[in-house]
Amino acid sequence: MKQLIECVPNISEGRDKNIIDQVTAEIEKVEGVLCAKPPTAW
Repeated sequence: MKQLIECVPNISEGRDKNIIDQVTAEIEKVEGVLCAKPPTAW
């Protein structure tokens, strides 16, 4: 059975697209992990 775990990072630089892109890239390196991106937030 697949599991869904939701994690919401608390990033103080949340409006800096470069930092968000770096964090997202690290998350997406993990096998089997998906990063859902809200269309208007980034």
